[in-house]
Amino acid sequence: MRVELDNVQKGIKNEWVSFLKRISILISVPIINVIYLILNSEKENTLILKMKIDDIIQFNKIFIIPYVAWYGYVAIFLVLLCILDKKRYFRAVLSLNLGMLISYVIFFILPTHVPRPQIVDTDILSKMVMWIYSNDNPYNCFPSIHVLNTVIINYFVCVSHKFSKLTKVICTLVGISIILSTLYIKQHYFPDVIGGVILALAVCYISSKTNFHKKL
Repeated sequence: MRVELDNVQKGIKNEWVSFLKRISILISVPIINVIYLILNSEKENTLILKMKIDDIIQFNKIFIIPYVAWYGYVAIFLVLLCILDKKRYFRAVLSLNLGMLISYVIFFILPTHVPRPQIVDTDILSKMVMWIYSNDNPYNCFPSIHVLNTVIINYFVCVSHKFSKLTKVICTLVGISIILSTLYIKQHYFPDVIGGVILALAVCYISSKTNFHKKL
């Protein structure tokens, strides 16, 4: 009985250490994000990729809720992937890093700008929008990082066999609301969204061909 208890404790310890090792690679995401902060400044000769559909999509402050929820969305599902599906977790992190690095190159080569509407209301949702506007300059728009990361997370959750159908549906619906939010609070134009989706699918495809998780 004592031996069995020791084995159980050792197994729990090994699993915990393994989890900490896996989750530690997430530090790469905020490190790479420093580049975003450097590039997100006023530039000359920026492009405005506005389309007619962007005039049809009117500003709607309610979408600040899913826009802000993106931070929790990415964090929660990455942790769940880390716990439940090691292979797809590593591929998701690789996709995030690769997609962000490619985006930063595009930001540098093809600087874009999204003019923002003037917010005059003082309700809580309007204040949340103004807080986002004040903390995120209207540059680094194409492709959308919000869309890029959302599609990557949703892709690896949906292709994993470790999640229930209900979880996948919830992940997808929340993901769609996040993508729409980038348009409705005027953080991005339609081409930014399309660019984010295409880049996300491309890096997911590349990452899915790797097996480096077996070495970790």
